Amino acid sequence: MKHSFLPLRESPTDYWHWHELAAQYAEQGWVWQAHYCQNQAERCASLHRQAVPTLATLENPASPVRERQAFFQAHSPQYLGRAQWTEAPLLAEAFQEALRLWPQDWLAMLYLLRLADLAPTPAGLTVPTLAQAQALEWTPGETVHLWADWRLQAGDAQGALDLLKPLVAVSEDRPLRHSSMLLLADALLRLGQNHAAELALTRAARSPNPVFLARVAERSLAWNYWAEAVALRRQIVQMQPESAQSWLALAQTEFTVSQSGDALRSVARALALQPDMPEARVLQAQLQGQTGEGESYFEVVRELHAQGNPLSRMASTVAMASLYANTLSAQERAQLHFDLCAPIEASVQPIYPAPEAKNSASRLRHRRQRDRLRVGYLSGDLHRQHPVNLFMLPILMHHDPQKIEVFIYHTGHMHDQYTALARNHAATWREVGSWTDAQLAQQIHADDLDLLVDTAGHTSSHRLGVLAQRPAPVQATFLGYPHSTGMRRIDWLIGDPIVSPLTDQALYSERIAQMPNTVFCWAPVDQDPLPKRQGLGEPGEVVLGSFNNAMKLVPRTLDLWAKVMQALPKARLLIKAPGLRDPRIEAHFRAALIERGIAPERFELRGPTGLVDMMQEYGEVDIALDPTPYNGGTTTVQALWMGTPVITLSGDNFVGRMGASFLTALGHPEWVAQTESQYIEAVVRLAMDPSLLEGLHRSLREQVRTSPLGDIRSYTRHFEALLHRMAFENHG
Repeated sequence: MKHSFLPLRESPTDYWHWHELAAQYAEQGWVWQAHYCQNQAERCASLHRQAVPTLATLENPASPVRERQAFFQAHSPQYLGRAQWTEAPLLAEAFQEALRLWPQDWLAMLYLLRLADLAPTPAGLTVPTLAQAQALEWTPGETVHLWADWRLQAGDAQGALDLLKPLVAVSEDRPLRHSSMLLLADALLRLGQNHAAELALTRAARSPNPVFLARVAERSLAWNYWAEAVALRRQIVQMQPESAQSWLALAQTEFTVSQSGDALRSVARALALQPDMPEARVLQAQLQGQTGEGESYFEVVRELHAQGNPLSRMASTVAMASLYANTLSAQERAQLHFDLCAPIEASVQPIYPAPEAKNSASRLRHRRQRDRLRVGYLSGDLHRQHPVNLFMLPILMHHDPQKIEVFIYHTGHMHDQYTALARNHAATWREVGSWTDAQLAQQIHADDLDLLVDTAGHTSSHRLGVLAQRPAPVQATFLGYPHSTGMRRIDWLIGDPIVSPLTDQALYSERIAQMPNTVFCWAPVDQDPLPKRQGLGEPGEVVLGSFNNAMKLVPRTLDLWAKVMQALPKARLLIKAPGLRDPRIEAHFRAALIERGIAPERFELRGPTGLVDMMQEYGEVDIALDPTPYNGGTTTVQALWMGTPVITLSGDNFVGRMGASFLTALGHPEWVAQTESQYIEAVVRLAMDPSLLEGLHRSLREQVRTSPLGDIRSYTRHFEALLHRMAFENHG
């Protein structure tokens, strides 16, 4: 190697020095080092809006480490972040050979350090010390930073923290490495050291680099530091006022934290700078849809998808939007999902054939002979803020480890105490949020699962590109998306006789698998105390309420609730939704209710509060009203858990029958209406019986706990039996 590291050490952001070093590695056939340096060159060049020359060919048959280096290049992105790697000793020998040829090769030394973490060192191989690697590193702190990052990916937060502590033990005013501060914050949060994590996050945010600040803002939002995320995004647009992408990122952050008015202004600024930005138009339509105009939102995103790449994530945006479109029939909505997923599946080859294929008898015998069913869960939502976690975590906690071997592929970036709890109940946990679809599919295939269960569907954390590759012999979708995905390589949809009756099979690309009572079980980890309630007045003097997303409050729902209020002239209405923080949205719904004949003094509109406070606010609601056609999900069981009965109108598909499933399992089918007149009658019947209502307020929680809706032990045994049936039924 002829290249001198002195210029690089003096100017670590000079892209040309990185490129020259990459070219030297390429000439020697040292694949991973060449790619690493070229990636660094491209990253540095982007800061100066420069282009990096293409790297010359990496083919060099004469290289003594070529074959193993190529293997390392292909597999290291996911394997260096694992807890162990059986190939590590073989690769360690290859990198020791690289060091023999060139003792100054810092990257080879770095990888040897990490490979020694992953497997016992082969006899005769000398692992360098951390000090030796640090003496050769090209940018200060890089050795420790990368090593800590790999440990964190492998789930070793304490090991990462042990490495990072000396690196960040610098003055308060000028941290040595902003990126290491961000990594430190991640490790500390996973260890539950929130105060120290907040300090590290604050110091990371002092970077003058807007590209890095965007990363800090993204992580701050994922970690629920919402105010800090918004402040950082606003700082970035001040630094880059002509960047449409920065304004869009600000708008998306503001939308996420329910600052809808600000988000509308920010997205308008993005579109003024770049009118042909599809993501900005989608967000603008979504913001407008918060006033219950789901039809117009759906039409906008469907048009944008038709104009763009059919393989983009816009397909899932269209699918989600269709659930709010009241004009679509159940058949039209199902066909739309089929059409959206067909190009995605056609773009990749499946790893496994269809389950009906007859060429896997030996593999099936092998799977049946195992002591435990190997089940993988694909989820990015195992944290407190997400409804999937509220339903999924109790299942993980009650799985029988003698029967089910749980693999969790964590595709998200949010970590809190609930993520840690989920991790504690997995035999294998893989942090895969930054992996490509191909890398993740390869890993799932290598894990030799019996069944892969998706918990996202078309929601924001989905990895449908992985499922399209069919990395597991059998795949199912569960919990996160109340509709068929439309993907034919997902074999099963887990439902129940109410949300997904077998007579509806034509509406599903998946086969329907049914839980015996309800697909949902509410057994919350957090035992919120029952709320304090004021005594009821005369018959009919009740507070009716809804805590659902504003997008569900479509005109049909408001019309129905207005009829209920007309039938109960002494009743009041409380509507609480995140979007109601925005004065524009609040004004829209205020006008809509008044237009329907409800006097202003008879209703209250509230914005969001924290989860603990929100649960206590159910004490102000005597009867909860379920919206239609998109029923409440988590909000319905939360209301029941806090002692508030719910009235629902059953619809024509999964998303419109969730309330019926909850209430039937609870033992209250009389609260399930089939027509609007039955809905009104059910509300009036409860409202006119104060003694019955007061008894329900006291007893509903125990009813939930002892019914199929809340009996988590029985539910999990049924669920495990269903997992086993799905894994093998297709094969006879």
